[in-house]
Amino acid sequence: NTEFFIVYDLEKKEEKWVKDFDLRLSHLDQYGNYFLFVENHKSTSLNSETGKKLWSVKSVIIYVDSLKNIGLGFKSNSSGATNNFQGIGLTTQSILWQRELRKKYGLIALYPLDSSAVIIVSEGLHQVRFTDGSGWDYNTITGERDVAEEIATLAVVTVVSVMSHTYIGPPRPDVISDVFSEVWRDSTGIYFASKELLTCLDFNGKAKWTATLP
Repeated sequence: NTEFFIVYDLEKKEEKWVKDFDLRLSHLDQYGNYFLFVENHKSTSLNSETGKKLWSVKSVIIYVDSLKNIGLGFKSNSSGATNNFQGIGLTTQSILWQRELRKKYGLIALYPLDSSAVIIVSEGLHQVRFTDGSGWDYNTITGERDVAEEIATLAVVTVVSVMSHTYIGPPRPDVISDVFSEVWRDSTGIYFASKELLTCLDFNGKAKWTATLP
């Protein structure tokens, strides 16, 4: 079933433009004067007034820093999103940096850390700076495999909401990812819980303490 995305002029009371839009397979967000449309393992910028394509990149963009005009996303190929995580300059669509970011259990979440970096939850916690992709890694289990569990599904992709942005990836019926809490941050550190441990990290990604959960 295909839905339609409609941009409507409230003053003229008429449609500006219409685009086919399948909620199961695609995602769309607005950034200033353009929409970012993610579908078929690529990201496309559409003019908000006309709907015409401005540019397209073979990357599944999951986050945009509008001030720096940098997109963060996974390089894609015909099979889907790879483990090659990229910073993309959206003005020129150039690759600013690349970094391997494994996602055995899928991309769980993305959290803005400050004005210069985000934290990505994917086989652990990973700090990623916008400008060069650098940052610390804290590896921990964020999911588990359950090969005995057979989930009947007709979905082509799995859509996981990440802080009002969306990551689109292949379905994983043999993976349970809900064994990891949300990430919470205050002036004392970064807190999260996995299946068995409650952990506090300092802002350099080092464990300050851990506590076993009952």
